Amino acid sequence: MNNLVAFFRDPIFGVAVLVAIVALIVLSTYFWNLAAKKRQHDSLGNFMKIFEGMRTDDVAKETLQKLGSSLPALEFLAETYRKMGDYERSMNLYHAILECDLSSQERLAILQSLGEIYYLTGFLERAKKVLLEVLKNHPRNKKALGILMRTLESLALYDEALDALGCLKQLGLDSDIVMLNMAYFAIQKELHKDNPDPKLLLQYLHENHELFPFVMRCLKTLDKALFWQTYTEFAAHGEGILDLLWNEEIPPNLVSDSILHAIDCAKNGGESCVLFELEALRCLHEHGNQKGDLCFSYQCRICAQTYPIRIDRCTHCGALLTQQLRFAIKPLQSFEYENCPALL
Repeated sequence: MNNLVAFFRDPIFGVAVLVAIVALIVLSTYFWNLAAKKRQHDSLGNFMKIFEGMRTDDVAKETLQKLGSSLPALEFLAETYRKMGDYERSMNLYHAILECDLSSQERLAILQSLGEIYYLTGFLERAKKVLLEVLKNHPRNKKALGILMRTLESLALYDEALDALGCLKQLGLDSDIVMLNMAYFAIQKELHKDNPDPKLLLQYLHENHELFPFVMRCLKTLDKALFWQTYTEFAAHGEGILDLLWNEEIPPNLVSDSILHAIDCAKNGGESCVLFELEALRCLHEHGNQKGDLCFSYQCRICAQTYPIRIDRCTHCGALLTQQLRFAIKPLQSFEYENCPALL
């Protein structure tokens, strides 16, 4: 018995036990990673079956043959097509690349790019499936989460979009961006009801003034009286919604407002206007032989992309409610966007 106790107290025995524990942990981790990689490989293999019925474009096949197995060159070419707006050719090339012998990481990278192309071309259900598969293997992929959130938003799945936004918040997305998106999704959920409550929109507007153009656009359709009531409260931001006010009949009790008064003078003549474009229109109305009008465009303040219509989320950079109103004078009889100087 004394020999057994002495054996257990021997330092060499302690070292042997420690080495055995470390070896067990290392082996367990090794086999766990092997099993995880096998599950990932099997999962991707099963997922790739959805692409088997898709016909690969002949041009994409020819490109694949010319460039061989140079994956960076193929990806660069597909990305170039995407940036040029040739989404169909980019999509076909990504389909062709997926037929190559790729590692799991390379395949996931191609799937992410393909998911983005699906989103941009309006294949929203396909985009959702592809991006979910990417996130299944890499849950902390911020870019894939962002595209998935926008895809779910386009599908009007706002609760699921909020879940994706919550994941982005956990990964460090700016709190102001998170709050703006949360409010936007909440308003969209309300607008999709049979009888949306316009006053609920005002609650979110008072919490975040960046929602002002979006909320005013909604109120203009839902409740015109509340639209003008809200305008009087936020009249300091009136220039940012000049496009919403331009063709409206101004209530007599609001004509004294500086922006509304300028619009009235630009159309009917009167005192000088606070904005140069409106003042020019007033002068044309009073002294010119040709009447003028305003044309509007909208520029994203993040990426400077310009659009002829107001959209909530920039299709180029994905930023929400970042469009700044631009306006310019055009001849009254011209209704074509290409004749609008604000777009140049």
